[in-house]
Amino acid sequence: MASGGGGESGRTESAVPPGRAKSSACTVSARMQGLDEVPFEGHPLGQKIYENVSKEAWKMWVDRMKMIMNEYRLNLARRKPRSS
Repeated sequence: MASGGGGESGRTESAVPPGRAKSSACTVSARMQGLDEVPFEGHPLGQKIYENVSKEAWKMWVDRMKMIMNEYRLNLARRKPRSS
């Protein structure tokens, strides 16, 4: 961590285009561009994600989710999990 004034210096406020949603990214501690639309429309979790997760962090999560699904050979189209 950088020592100093403890203010908002170092934040990437200008990286977000005007009129776009902004989100405070938990993983990088900076203001970043928010999501374009609410994931899981109509569910409170989707609204919470939209308000609190940046576009970059959401992409990282989707990529990670794909990796886990492939690694464990999960098929989300099936209701019943495959037995080991």
